[in-house]
Amino acid sequence: MVQGALFVFGVDVTKGAGSRTKGLVMAFKLLDMAQARWRRITGAELLPLVCAGVTFVDGVQQERGDETQKDAA
Repeated sequence: MVQGALFVFGVDVTKGAGSRTKGLVMAFKLLDMAQARWRRITGAELLPLVCAGVTFVDGVQQERGDETQKDAA
């Protein structure tokens, strides 16, 4: 008669990355694969204008005089 199990399955299974080095390698590979799918922002040169508060309507920059004319109409 066997008193207990001789082996406990799953005890030596590594959880997570296993080591810091392997974790960094996995993270690098994931970011490298994601970077291949990233696309560049269209109109990146306009971002400073948007941050400054310039108004765009249908992709066209509005002049300050145009805004007051539209409000008056």
